[in-house]
Amino acid sequence: MRSARKVRRAITAATVLILTTAGLAQAAENVPGPDASASAPGFVIINPRASGTVTTRAGTFYPTGPIDDDTLIVIANSDGTLPGGLTETRLEQLVEARSSGDGNAIQSHEFSVSAEGVTAASKVSALLGRSYIAAPYAWTSAYTGAGIWGWDETATVSYTFSVTEGTNQQAAGQGLGYYRGYNGSELGVWAKWYSLGVLATSGTTGGGTVPWGAVVATAKFKAMSTVPSFAIGYWNP
Repeated sequence: MRSARKVRRAITAATVLILTTAGLAQAAENVPGPDASASAPGFVIINPRASGTVTTRAGTFYPTGPIDDDTLIVIANSDGTLPGGLTETRLEQLVEARSSGDGNAIQSHEFSVSAEGVTAASKVSALLGRSYIAAPYAWTSAYTGAGIWGWDETATVSYTFSVTEGTNQQAAGQGLGYYRGYNGSELGVWAKWYSLGVLATSGTTGGGTVPWGAVVATAKFKAMSTVPSFAIGYWNP
């Protein structure tokens, strides 16, 4: 894992905030122009309600401007808080841990760390703790899950979900994932709902894997009963 380095950026303060060691106030006053470069700590925080956000059939696009492949993208929650109960100070500490390859420090903050070769902190297969209820033939609103720390661009997230045992319930699921891409000429990250493929039935767990990349965000899940009765069960992460 490389340490943070010079990053070329073309952004507005309303769209994304690049944190510096001098704090938020200084960052807001010194956002560089399109041809400027500045020292950055290796991460950007995106406000999902920023005016530059674009929603299409493909998903929701959050522009960042040009950033390093190594730069961590942090998607704030809709209320402005950071995923996993992070503070800005703790985020900076964990980014330093990431730079040194210390996944245990991130897991100790109760994140599920997702990447090849990094052990996940949460026991997804246990299907404990997060319940849902889904009406027939209509997707639920998004259920909110764990904070996920995508270690690098290879990171993926595995969702699992169940229905009540010993019933005729059946459900389909969708999991939120992320990928980097373009919208016009601006670089950014897409948030997209992915089908989780396998249906959950009594005795069968549904689920699937979605792309995530070097993103820190909150896992989200939607469900739909695929039979005339309600489906009630559990999901993770």
